[in-house]
Amino acid sequence: MAYTVFVQREIDLSQKFVFDALNDFCGIKKLLPDMIDSVECSGSGIGMLRNITLQGGGKVIERLEISRDDDLFGYSIIENDALPLKDYFAFVELKTTSATKTEITYQSNFRATGDDSNEMAGAITQLYNSIIDGIVASG
Repeated sequence: MAYTVFVQREIDLSQKFVFDALNDFCGIKKLLPDMIDSVECSGSGIGMLRNITLQGGGKVIERLEISRDDDLFGYSIIENDALPLKDYFAFVELKTTSATKTEITYQSNFRATGDDSNEMAGAITQLYNSIIDGIVASG
C-alpha cells in the first residue's frame, strides 16, 4: 500500500533525542507552539490519548499505537472536527546515519473527506516538516 504522505529528512540530532521528542506524546505543543492551543492526555503508554485543541478552534484526538526501541513511533486519529480526513494512521521510523545524525521517515495514510485530497496531503506534509523543525529547534 502506498502512503498518502511520505517525508524523509536527515537531521543533526541523535536518534534517541528525536525518539524522546516524538515519544513525549503530551509534549506535541512544544514542537508546534504556533498551531496548538492546548493538549490534554489520558492514560499512559500504548493506547494513551492526547486531546489537542488547535489555535483558532478545532479538536483532534490521537491515540498512541506503537512506540518501539527508539526507532518506531505511530499514532492514529480517533476523533476529529478540525481536519477533512478520516482513517488516519501515521508512523515514524528513525535510523542513525552517523554519530550525530538521524534519518527520519514520517509516513501516513488517510482518506481525505474534502474535495481536494492533494491539498490535504500537502497540508499533512507541511505538518510533518513543522514537527521535524520543532524537534531541531528543541535540540
